[in-house]
Amino acid sequence: MPVARELQLSAELKIRALSRDNAGEFFDFHERAGNWCFCVGWWTKTWDSWSLRTTEQNRSLRAALFEKGIFDGFLCYYGTQVVGWCQVGPASRYEKMLSQFDLAADDRVWAIGCILVHPDFRRRGISRFMIEQIIPKVFKLGAETIIALPKTGGDEDSADLWNGPRSVFECCGFIETKVVGTRKVVALARVAR
Repeated sequence: MPVARELQLSAELKIRALSRDNAGEFFDFHERAGNWCFCVGWWTKTWDSWSLRTTEQNRSLRAALFEKGIFDGFLCYYGTQVVGWCQVGPASRYEKMLSQFDLAADDRVWAIGCILVHPDFRRRGISRFMIEQIIPKVFKLGAETIIALPKTGGDEDSADLWNGPRSVFECCGFIETKVVGTRKVVALARVAR
C-alpha cells in the first residue's frame, strides 16, 4: 500500500481505552469483524478445549470480565467506527500466558495479547498505528516493559497474526528475548529520562 494512503488514513484514526462507556462498541466490532473469541483466549485456563468453545461462551466470559471492571485494551476508531482492537494489560493477569511462555508474574511487565483489525481495513498500517499510540499510554499506566508474542517465520497468514505482526513490533523497537514453539517473545523496555 502506498505510504500516502497509510498516512491519510492514520490522520483520521484515534485510540481509546476500553471502558464501560465503549464496551458495546467492543462487542459490535468483534461481531462485525467475524471474531468469535471476543479476545478471551488468555483468560481461559488451557488451550485444550479452546476450539470447542462457542461464540456465546466467549461473549459471556468477556461480559463477566467487564462486570469485574476488567477492560484490558484499546479500541481504534476511524471516525466513529471501530476498526481495530489491541488487548494489553499487566502480564500477571494472564496466568495461561505466564505458564505457556515461562514468564514471571510482574505487574511492571505488560503484555500485548491480541491485535485485531477489521478485514476491510487490513494492510493499511492500523496495527502499527495502534502499537505506536498504545506504547506511551501503557508506560504512563506504570509498565516498565511491554512484551508481545508474534509468530516466528515468514509464513504468516491472518489466522497467525492474532498476536500481531512480527514486522510491526520490530518497527516499533521491540527486541526478541526468546522463542517458544512457533512464537517469539519480544520486549520493549521503558527508556529512563
